[in-house]
Amino acid sequence: MALGDFRVTTVAQTAVDIALVVPFHEAVVTMDSALRLRRDGTVATSKAELLAAAERMRGVPGSRRAASAANFATHLAESPLESVSRVRIMEAGFPEPRLQEPFSGADGFRAVVDFWWPDFGVIGEADGRLKYGGSADSDPQGARQAVIAEKNRENTLRRLSSGFARWEHNDVVRPGRLSSILLTAGLRTSRRSPY
Repeated sequence: MALGDFRVTTVAQTAVDIALVVPFHEAVVTMDSALRLRRDGTVATSKAELLAAAERMRGVPGSRRAASAANFATHLAESPLESVSRVRIMEAGFPEPRLQEPFSGADGFRAVVDFWWPDFGVIGEADGRLKYGGSADSDPQGARQAVIAEKNRENTLRRLSSGFARWEHNDVVRPGRLSSILLTAGLRTSRRSPY
């Protein structure tokens, strides 16, 4: 395909080409990002386009990993941390969670959680530092308010569930750390990882 004077590949083909040469979790981050709904309401590609691009690469080194990542990819992961978390959850043999699950409670409380395991009553939240107002040096009052609001949200969600787990980037890169957090929250492994 052409873009002005340049020949370019589609977003789906580019994501698959990347998946041919990077580890599985990085391939999933790339594909989830390509599927994610943008602020303007559009998406860069579709799941069908990813799967078709992966199929075209069958037999090329890395194509099995690319096809697996295309199958695993979702538009519901809202950040790279959520994408890598999904991979780590699967690799550890935990049940597949529901993503972006809405919760409601008394006094008009509404929240959407990153991960929800209804069979265990466990909520999971994968949070980067930007959620808490960025730098406390640049806006200490804003950072303080963000932390208080999130703590209040978490307290309500804990009352609406049997278990609550929160993790950040360091917890998904350290072997076994996310598994420990999820087990402590009451989640149990139920199957072996297929990868």
